[in-house]
Amino acid sequence: MPEEVIKECSILLNKYVRAKTEATKVKVRNEAFEIMRGYLVLWINSISKRWYKHEDKNTTLSLSWDAFEWCLKYYKLNYNVAPFFYSYTRYFLLDHYGKRENVRIPLEELQTILQQFPNPEYHHFERLLTLYQFRDVIPEDFLPVWDDALLSLDPDRKNRVSQFWRSKKVVGSATSGKGEMQHSIHAYTYNALKKSYVAIIKLILGIKENGKVDKCLKSSKQNITQ
Repeated sequence: MPEEVIKECSILLNKYVRAKTEATKVKVRNEAFEIMRGYLVLWINSISKRWYKHEDKNTTLSLSWDAFEWCLKYYKLNYNVAPFFYSYTRYFLLDHYGKRENVRIPLEELQTILQQFPNPEYHHFERLLTLYQFRDVIPEDFLPVWDDALLSLDPDRKNRVSQFWRSKKVVGSATSGKGEMQHSIHAYTYNALKKSYVAIIKLILGIKENGKVDKCLKSSKQNITQ
C-alpha cells in the first residue's frame, strides 16, 4: 500500500473514530472502504490461496467488506493502517474458516497469528500445535496408527482401524479392516504403539482418566489428521 494511500486512509479512519454521529461514521466508513477495497481483496486472495482456499470474485468481495467492518471495531487513533488491517484481516479469515470448515494453515503462520491475538477462545490451539509437532516426527509408516489413536478417543470410533491402514494389514488379533493387503505390522506392535500414542495425546489435550473428551478435540480432530 503506497504511502499516500496510507496517509489518506489514516485521515479518514481517524475521522471515523472521532465521529459523533452515525451518519458521519457511515459516510467516512464507506469512503475508506472504497479506497481500501482493492488492497483487502489482494490480501484475502493471497491468504486464502496460501491456506488452500480458492474463492470466487463475489465471495472475495463479500469477505473484504466483512473483514473491513470487523477490523474497524478494533481500530484506534493513529494505528499503522496497512499492518493493522492486514493482520486483523488474516485473523478474521482464521475465525471465518475455522468455524465453518477444515482449513490448512502453515504451522508457523498459525503460531504467528495466535501470538498476535491471544484470545481465550483459541486457548486450545497451543495443544493442537503440539499434536501437529508430535505427528511430524512420527515415521510415515506409523502415521495411520497415530491417527487411529487420536480418533479412538471418540467413543463412536473407539475400535477404528484407519482406511489408510487397510493397505497394510494388521496381523493377528488387532481390529482389522476388510480385504487382503500386501504389507503387514504385527498386532502386538500396532496395539502397543496405539496405546502409547493414546497416552501421549491424552496428556497433550489434558484429557482426564475418566475419558472425558476436551472440546478442542471434538472440534478439531478432522484438521489434525488431514
